Order: sequence, then C-alpha cells, then structure tokens
Amino acid sequence: MRPLKLTMSAFGPYAGEIQLDLEQLGQQGLYLITGDTGAGKTTIFDAISYALYGDPSGQVRKNNMLRSKYASPDTETFVELVFLCRGQQYTVRRSPTYERRAKRGEGIVKKAAEASLWGPDGLQCYKVGEVTQQIERILGVTQEQFTQVAMIAQGDFSRVLLASPDDRMEIFRKIFHTGHYLRLENRLREETNQLNAQCARLRDNIHQFVQGALCPEDSPLAPQLEQAQQNTLPPGEIQQILEQLLELDRQQSTQFQQQKAQWEQQISRLTGLLAQQQQRQQNRQALEQARQAIGQLSPALEQADLKLEQEKARQPEAQQLEGQAAALLDRLPQYDRLEQLEQQKTETAAQLKRAEQELERQQQRQHQARQALEQDRQQLEQLSGAQAQVEQYRALRQRQQTQAEQLENLVQLCQVARQLEQQCHQDQLRYQQQRQK
Repeated sequence: MRPLKLTMSAFGPYAGEIQLDLEQLGQQGLYLITGDTGAGKTTIFDAISYALYGDPSGQVRKNNMLRSKYASPDTETFVELVFLCRGQQYTVRRSPTYERRAKRGEGIVKKAAEASLWGPDGLQCYKVGEVTQQIERILGVTQEQFTQVAMIAQGDFSRVLLASPDDRMEIFRKIFHTGHYLRLENRLREETNQLNAQCARLRDNIHQFVQGALCPEDSPLAPQLEQAQQNTLPPGEIQQILEQLLELDRQQSTQFQQQKAQWEQQISRLTGLLAQQQQRQQNRQALEQARQAIGQLSPALEQADLKLEQEKARQPEAQQLEGQAAALLDRLPQYDRLEQLEQQKTETAAQLKRAEQELERQQQRQHQARQALEQDRQQLEQLSGAQAQVEQYRALRQRQQTQAEQLENLVQLCQVARQLEQQCHQDQLRYQQQRQK
C-alpha cells in the first residue's frame, strides 16, 4: 500500500483544508516523517489511520476530538486519502461525528459520521462499517496490525518487537498472504496423523495376527516366526513369513483332506457293519419277546376256546331270544300308543282337576243362588203385589236355570273324566306289564 494524496479539512490543529501530495516522496516504499515537536507529525498518522479504519493511530485521541477547535462553522471536517494497492488506485473519505454551531440562527448542530470508498471495477461503498470491512479486505491487515508494521509512530516501533511470536506470525501471515500455506500445512499434518494412526492400527492387527500364528518347532520358519512375534522384523519380512506359513498350511491341509477321505470310507464301512449288527440284535430281541408273549397267551387262548364251546351250546337259546326280540319289535307301535294314552291321561287328569275346581265354584255359586232365591221368595211373599219384584224374580230364576244347566254339563264332564282316568289307569298297567316283558 502506497499513499498518493492526503487531504485534511478542519482536522486536528488544521483549521482549514490541507493537501499533501505524497507522490513526491517517490516509490521506494519507506518514508520518514520528521519535524519539531508539535509540528503535526502525529496528525498525519492520525489522518491516514482514520481515513482507512475510522480511528486515529494513537490511543490518546478519540473520534470526538478530531475536529479542529479553530475551524469556522461553515468548514466541514473530513479526511480523504488516495492510495495505491497491488497496482489498483482507491479513494477513501471519512468525516467524524462532531458538534458545530448552526449556520443559520443560534444553537448547536450534531453531524453524524460518514464514510465512502471508490475503487476499480465500479467499487463504491457508502456505509461506515462496510467501508472498514472493504479496507481490511484490500490491505489484508487490521488497524492494529497496520499501525504496527506499515505506519509506525514515534515510540510505537517497540510494540512489534515486543509482540509474542504468535502475534508476529499472524501479522506477517496477513501481510505476505501466506494463510493458504498454513491451511495446507494443517491439512498435511492432519492427513499425516490419520495415516500414522492407520499404520499403527495395521501394525497392531499384524502383531495380534502373528501372535496367533502357529508353527511346528522343527520347521525352519520357527525362528523367524518367533522374531516376528517379538515385533523385531519389518512388516515386509513378516508378510513373507506368513505367506510361507500359509503355503505350508495349504500343503498340510491337502494331506489332511486325503487322510480324511480315507477315514471317512473306513467309517462308512464300519457304520454299515454296525447297522447290520444292530439289526440282527433287534431281530433277536423281537423273537425272544414274541416267544415270551406266546407263552403268556397260551392259558388265555385255552380259556377262549372253552368259552367258544359254551357259546356254541347256548346258540339255540340265543335264537329263541332273537325270535322274542323280533316279536317285541313288532309290538313297539302298541307301546308307542300306550305312551300317547299315558300322555292323554295326564292331560285328562289335569282337565278333570280343573273341572272339579270349577264344579266346586259352581256349587258354591248354586248354594249362594239358592240362598238368594230363598231370600227372594221371602221378599216375593212379602211383596207379592209389586210387579217390579216379580220381574226381578223371573230374571233371577232364569239365571238360576242357566247355572243349573252348566252344573249338569260339568257333572257329565266329570263322569267322562273319571271314565277316562280309569281307562288310562288300565292302559298304564298293561303298558307296564308289556314293558317288563
């Protein structure tokens, strides 16, 4: 970054506008600003730092102290810097927040801070924070780093010398744009660590595998395998030993397979002989069990023959019983008729009981009617002259005649029921006799 032109207006001790043509200093890249105390050297540093980052170079002066107290109310306070960076020219302009007398009337007017930036490819910014971000992107350093390495004020050179190695490394990395080398270094370090960890895991796996490997003591590979198990051989030699052991195992496996096939043939032949022997043993056991069963069943067979002779002797009696059973089967319809008669008897007995109950009620009514008739006769004798009582007597007599007829019918029903009950009782006796036979 090389400053070309610096313009200060009502800034610091300058009441008016001051322009410094810095191109006259040449293009060597290192400038020394000297002068007596109070000549304004620090003001130039403050103006450049404020134009770029919005803050002065020192820690004593604040933004509200930048406006010149000698400036007139009509004079604006601002700083404008034209600089060259990587062959591109930029112009940045800033004005701080300050209070001034009103141009018209009386009173104090507060002016807000402003910032603007113009650059190549149509670059334009008009916000304070955005301008600061663009300056940091263009220069590649912050204000603190800029004041340490690019613009060192009187007495501040020791800050960069006394800074910690990490801080100086960070400053130089941003100045010379070597951050991508750091990222590459970190990435290579991470990949190296991952590969080392992977190699360590593989070594552990190889060591565990070698510990489980076996080899005959008289084998020429036994000493080498022992060294491999003690982890004193490189992985390449361990691999060769393991491959030789595997080849030896394959040869032994082939021999074992051949012996296994021979043994399986012998086992198959012995298994067949054993099966035949077991079958013979089972046949002998079954024959012995059959003989014992025949010996146990002989008495039962004799008893069965005796019973068979007895049953043959009783065959005529069985035939006679079969004839009687056939006759009884022919008479089954009569038994069914007896069951129907028994059911009718039950129903008739119930009807008879109801008829008797009804007869008793009718007799009670008849008795009550006779009593009422007697009373009516007495009343009729007493009131023989009354035609109305005569009509009542006639109607009552008619009712009594009707009740008498009903009673006669009930008596006839009772007689029929008694006959049916007697007949049912006789049929029941005959049914019981036939059922016993």
